[in-house]
Amino acid sequence: MARRADIFLHPKRQRIWCAVAITRYLLDNGLAHDDFLRQWVNGLDEYKKTLAPFTMEFASQTCGFPGNARESRTHDCGSHGVCILWAME
Repeated sequence: MARRADIFLHPKRQRIWCAVAITRYLLDNGLAHDDFLRQWVNGLDEYKKTLAPFTMEFASQTCGFPGNARESRTHDCGSHGVCILWAME
């Protein structure tokens, strides 16, 4: 999958927290499809509140998510559509 990706982000540890931080970034920066989310996600506003601690800085410190250009790379992902795949190792 990584070879086929336009942008491949691979945090070093605590990867789920990185995915949560990316989710927050996409929601905070208007990169999510709000109409779709409001139609299909129950408790969206409550969920957004739970994302408060998960900033990109948090992702950098906790996950080893690369600090250089992390916001711009995440913005690029969100502006073209994004798929986050996560699995237990």
